[in-house]
Amino acid sequence: MASTQIITKKLGPCGGKGGDAKDMNINGVTRIVKISVRHSGAIDALTISFLRNGVEESTDLWGGQDGTLTEFNLKPSEYITSVKGHIGSYKNWPVVVRSLKFETNLGSFGPYGTEEGVPFELPAIFGQIIGFHGRSHGVLDALGVYVQVSTQVLVNKIGPCGGTGGTVKDMNVDGITRIVKISIRHGGAIDALTVRFLRNGREESTEQWGRSGGQLTEFTLRDSEYITSVKGHYGEFNFNKWVVVKSLKFETNLGSYGPYGDENGVPFELSANGGQIIGFHGRPGEYLDALGVYVKVKTTTDSSSGGVNIV
Repeated sequence: MASTQIITKKLGPCGGKGGDAKDMNINGVTRIVKISVRHSGAIDALTISFLRNGVEESTDLWGGQDGTLTEFNLKPSEYITSVKGHIGSYKNWPVVVRSLKFETNLGSFGPYGTEEGVPFELPAIFGQIIGFHGRSHGVLDALGVYVQVSTQVLVNKIGPCGGTGGTVKDMNVDGITRIVKISIRHGGAIDALTVRFLRNGREESTEQWGRSGGQLTEFTLRDSEYITSVKGHYGEFNFNKWVVVKSLKFETNLGSYGPYGDENGVPFELSANGGQIIGFHGRPGEYLDALGVYVKVKTTTDSSSGGVNIV
């Protein structure tokens, strides 16, 4: 299972603290189409033209009217991947943007201004620059960028581990963001499991998977905590010699809970391998016969190569 999410990150600004704050409203912006730069011994001004919901718009002039005007248009398939430059003192200003260079997926534009001072870079790692923010008055004091990254959320179904008895149980993981609470009944085996979770901001719960025997233990995950691995044992239990889950231990990014039950039998591990466990499936009957997990892994699409990078 997979779904795609668009994430926008704000980087910077790099430069001085003078001038007035400037910012683009990037809602609905799909790409930059044109950059106008005024430059001399520093970057005098910047104007950005862009597409919002299919209509071309433009910022006002960020800076003054001095310097040489240079403009460049991006091709329909071209986007900015990095902005490099220098910051430093210029005339009576202690820190301003002295130079700028715009790199794209197809080439580069610049440098403009004077490449003196402290170098900086604002890269769009695995994404593209769709907007700018900064500070300006008579010149461009500081510049930052908005980076858009396409994130694909993959959900993998792993397991179950255990026996073949019981009835199939499954969580619909669509819209689930995290597990919030686990209730577990245990003795010489795992009697039952109940899972509480957040779906689209609302708390929901599975029914109890198993019977009401054994000791009840519950734990609640912190807001920043998520399950990274479930370990346990399965094997024959009771005079019927059913193969059931005999023990469980839940490991998280902040610690662990358990073990619960009896750590005898065949060991198993259901690991998120860098992702997080957001759901469960299995087979309960008189006991919890088998248990599996759903693992969410985020990947970013590398715009330059079309590759996928796990994050």
